[in-house]
Amino acid sequence: LHLRLIFIQRIGWLNLLNEQMETRFELDLRNPDHWKVAHILTQLATEEDGINWRETSFCRTHLDPPIAGWNLPASWDINYTGNLTKGVPRAGLLKVTYHCDLAEVKMDFRRNLIRLFCLCGVPRPLTDPFTAAYRVDAHN
Repeated sequence: LHLRLIFIQRIGWLNLLNEQMETRFELDLRNPDHWKVAHILTQLATEEDGINWRETSFCRTHLDPPIAGWNLPASWDINYTGNLTKGVPRAGLLKVTYHCDLAEVKMDFRRNLIRLFCLCGVPRPLTDPFTAAYRVDAHN
């Protein structure tokens, strides 16, 4: 588990996340990549039917204990219209296992989120950056 966390920290969630998304997440929402992953998971949970956030815990700060009985709040949804602050907060520690029953998976929606926010699945460039930069310099 420790090596997995080191690997994720080094590579970054947005470089690893793909449309499968069936895994355990430990996210520090002060980190922009982690915040974006929480945002993606929130959108998935509101789009895909069922109870998809499992084994959840949330702490407002590193010093606070987890909030007892915490579940995904409606206010984290981008379409929320209530009186609370809308969206995923920019601070806090979120632990969640995302799971969706196979019949409820909306693969096109997942692929669109990955295409918009993640690097996994981005095609490899036809030329390496050094060759491309040399060609630009040669033409100037």
